[in-house]
Amino acid sequence: MNIDNWLKVVMDSLYDGILIADSLHIVRYVNPSYSRITGVSYEAIVGEKLVELRPGARLPEVIDSGKELLRILRKEGNTDYVVNMTPIIRENKIVGGISVVTEINDAYKLSKELSKFSSQLKKLENHVRQMQKARYTFDDIICVDSLSLKTKATAMKVAKKEINVLLYGESGTGKELYAHAIHNESNRAGEPFIAVNCASLEGHLLESELFGYEDASFTGAKKGGKIGIFEVANGGTVFLDEISDMDYALQAKLYY
Repeated sequence: MNIDNWLKVVMDSLYDGILIADSLHIVRYVNPSYSRITGVSYEAIVGEKLVELRPGARLPEVIDSGKELLRILRKEGNTDYVVNMTPIIRENKIVGGISVVTEINDAYKLSKELSKFSSQLKKLENHVRQMQKARYTFDDIICVDSLSLKTKATAMKVAKKEINVLLYGESGTGKELYAHAIHNESNRAGEPFIAVNCASLEGHLLESELFGYEDASFTGAKKGGKIGIFEVANGGTVFLDEISDMDYALQAKLYY
């Protein structure tokens, strides 16, 4: 099959309607979808002057001016459709024009599907934010001695800065409590707060959880890949608990 025949097969297979006219406004081709949408058969229009069969046609205007016309609303019987028209240019010369016809119903359905998908995505984002919320604030940190008061005051100042924070101390001294409070005091308070226990996962599993992976990245990878915690928490806070137990190579990746 030569290229011309191949292109005709492709054009005949398109769901949107196609009409092509030459520089003299004579129709040279319409595909079956064009006939289906407009009700004009191939035999009735091909080889004829476009304006003689379609008096309201604007493709001749596009061919003469060289300027595209987009999203033009048309109606044929009970069928509403949108037409995008562009000139066909070869070696800097306008040799014709092409009309691409899409039924309004199809465009409307696509718009509804996109709107539905957008709504679902928004609900998912809100669900993630609700699931991954920091529970504690600085009001939950009760201090009496001067050192604890100073520590709390320093943490409240740090919370207002866009920096990484290292919390260290013995087990039970309230590092996680401070992590929650710092997040809730920061400008990221409305975004996700995700706590990860670095001691609970082996190096390669923890790396996959943190950074995610593409489809078929390794044996056993989930189909379609996996979104990483850093991406889920984008704009929020990731609390890496027991980070000292994290593999050194992975710690280096966090640094870079």
